[in-house]
Amino acid sequence: IVSSPALGPYDQFMNRAASLSYSFQKLLEIVSSHSVPIIVLLDDLQFADISTRMIIMSLLTDTENTPFFVCCYRDDDVKPGDDLSEWLECLHSRDIKTVQVENLSLEGVNMLISESLKAFPRITLPLSVQLHAKTRGNPFFLRRFIDSLVSRGLIFLSLNPPRWAWDLEKISNVEMPVSVVELLVAEMQTLSPELKEGLRVVACLGSSVDKRTMEIILDRLDIDLVAALGELVTRGFLVTDDVSGVRFSHDKVQQSAYESMTYDEQKNLHARLGLILCGQDLLHDDEYGYLLFVAATQVNLGGLDMSLHQSKRVYIGALNLRAGKRAIELSAFDTALGFFQSGTMWVSNCWSADYDLTLALHTSATEIACLLNDLVKVVKFSSEVVANAISYEEKLPCLSYLIKCQAYCGKVSDAKRIAFTVLERLGEAPPREIGEPSLNVDMNSTVKMLQNTPDHFILKMKASPSSQQNILLLEIYYALMQILLELGNPKKMPDVAL
Repeated sequence: IVSSPALGPYDQFMNRAASLSYSFQKLLEIVSSHSVPIIVLLDDLQFADISTRMIIMSLLTDTENTPFFVCCYRDDDVKPGDDLSEWLECLHSRDIKTVQVENLSLEGVNMLISESLKAFPRITLPLSVQLHAKTRGNPFFLRRFIDSLVSRGLIFLSLNPPRWAWDLEKISNVEMPVSVVELLVAEMQTLSPELKEGLRVVACLGSSVDKRTMEIILDRLDIDLVAALGELVTRGFLVTDDVSGVRFSHDKVQQSAYESMTYDEQKNLHARLGLILCGQDLLHDDEYGYLLFVAATQVNLGGLDMSLHQSKRVYIGALNLRAGKRAIELSAFDTALGFFQSGTMWVSNCWSADYDLTLALHTSATEIACLLNDLVKVVKFSSEVVANAISYEEKLPCLSYLIKCQAYCGKVSDAKRIAFTVLERLGEAPPREIGEPSLNVDMNSTVKMLQNTPDHFILKMKASPSSQQNILLLEIYYALMQILLELGNPKKMPDVAL
């Protein structure tokens, strides 16, 4: 009667997640069964998204011949009550041992300094006391602080006798930085303008930048970034990667480089990079699909620029629509919603000039917001569609998402009211209660028809001309069943099912 609907984004996501998780499990089981037990290290879990955490949980709990898993995360990035905190509590409930890694003790710092400077521990102890007091034993902080002291000449190589030496009095007077970021920012202030600009460009593009993106940026910017990037690699701010181009040596380095700019400087550089990337023909090449995300992200971070010609703004809106759809294919729903929402910003007030694009962006944003149970955004985007869409059929998908989201978020009375309004607008009869004669007649007639119709006849039936609308109606009726059940009104459920 209706064509078979394609799987929705959520079902596609669950299928891909299950398939990927199963493949990882089998791979680990095979490797573990043919070798000595292996160790799997998963670092920086605080950056893992929901999809990744689901796969990790499955690996930790369902893999046979289980390898030895080591999972690392920074506890200062975990906030009580957030998603990561709840996920970690689930891990703890599965008898997974927690090891708290503390900062280095004074003895540990002294051992490190003694081995690094090739001096006896009793000689380096006064220096270690100062370093431990200023860094609290944080290993990364300690390393960067030592580098800073060497660059200032406070730790230096003495020639007579040939050994490492230091000016303890001056080191003790060095103002203690509040954080690693402040120390790095202070070091960056000593860099040349070219090096600062190179660091800022890479910081805007992300924690790592692939070769192709860098080639495009280097070709269009007015500064010589090639030499700057080489110097930054030499100084340890960046690390070269044969596959991905360059990446920051640590996420704190990127953070400090980014925060060295004012907010307006950040927006201007994002906009500049975004407009450079948006003009590339490679955005339409599937092989360079990642450039689509980079270009859309950069131009969105630059903010809406009304000085651009309307055709350029519409092009950027279409770019966000493509990026959002691609993100859905990768099950990155939060990212997809961000692209759709940014797209609506770029085509604001374009309902008359670019109707199809504006409708597609708002409908897609409503669908993904519903999937994420974000009722505020569902109401916002669906209201725009209801107010501006030409036909009621074009409004129907957003109304369906609105009904489902209100039902999921506990607004069952509002969902019921809208559902009944939509059914009435489409000429559907209001649901009847059990006991009405006409309902019994229709129920018996439907049962008799289905019993007398062979399966092969049903399978060969052609799709209805209004199949898409029928599918949406079925979704509304399904949501209505849940609403009636929630409201404790089951007498109308048989007619809704019919």
